Amino acid sequence: MTGLKKALFSIALTALIISLGPIRASADTIGLLIDSESYFVNLEYSGDATKYREGETFFGQFFTLGGVYRPLPNLRLAVGAFLGRTFGDEDELEEYQFYAQLKYEYENNFALTIGNLDRDRHTFLDAIFDDTLKFDRPTEHGLELFGGWKWLSQTAWINWQVINTEESREKFDVGAVTKADLEFVEFDYQFHWIHRGGQLFSADAPVSDDFSMALGGTVYLPVPVVTAGLTAHYLYSHVIPDRDSDERYSGSGVTFGAFAEFKGFKLWGNYWIGDDFYTEDGDPFYQAPNHVTFGLSKTWEITDWFSIGAGVDGLALDGEFYFNEFLMVSLSTELEREVKSPWKRRVE
Repeated sequence: MTGLKKALFSIALTALIISLGPIRASADTIGLLIDSESYFVNLEYSGDATKYREGETFFGQFFTLGGVYRPLPNLRLAVGAFLGRTFGDEDELEEYQFYAQLKYEYENNFALTIGNLDRDRHTFLDAIFDDTLKFDRPTEHGLELFGGWKWLSQTAWINWQVINTEESREKFDVGAVTKADLEFVEFDYQFHWIHRGGQLFSADAPVSDDFSMALGGTVYLPVPVVTAGLTAHYLYSHVIPDRDSDERYSGSGVTFGAFAEFKGFKLWGNYWIGDDFYTEDGDPFYQAPNHVTFGLSKTWEITDWFSIGAGVDGLALDGEFYFNEFLMVSLSTELEREVKSPWKRRVE
């Protein structure tokens, strides 16, 4: 078990011990956490497109199984295991991780998460965070805060990826998403910082920083029956490959888009114009001066805990068209029941 996993386990264990104290005489909630996602994503690229990205196929499954304990209505502790498996040449288990999450929520206005993070609120543009990265890095660990007030919301988190050792620099990334929802208009600001450093060991590697941000919004159109809108964002990137040198790289770009949604169907398209934009976690195609992306997808909400999604995405680059297909099957539920805690002091 790595130092980071030990720290997360210690946090979770401490929270469990505290929660078992004589805080109140009432029923607790225990449960079973089941979260599964099966995926097939086929990226087909050739010709000039391979200057930015090679084609590849992601085919596998993520599965989280654990126990849930709620000593208070707003406090939730989940402990279990995360499994990741890919299908292909070697049909074998590839990843196993200890899963631990401590979350405190107050109504819908505040949330604090420690341990394994939820990615639901990490709504970055593809230019800042390529959505296929979740197949290579399916879990995030660290600290996350969420706050909401009327039309304004803020999410911020730190994800610790690698600890500092003699062989490697530490690596973490910090993200923030601010949203202002004014009925027919929604503004958002996105910030992402990737850092490699560490004070204990240099690992014969430089201290580096990668900053990217986006500012823009969505205008919802008064169209009957369907939900439709227009989007626009300005993006900026700044990379410091070595803090001890004067070398710096900056870039920028703008993206315009449109979308329409109806009964689980979504039709969308985006146009990108960029000038030396680059960030490590972004979709590599945003390094191109311009391109067009588009797609059609359908989501079937079978129940509130089971869904199926499928679709086709397209890319128009340098006069050539490329098409990708995806299929997702998701199951996520918690089976809970109330129990009386025999170790809690009764309140007369």
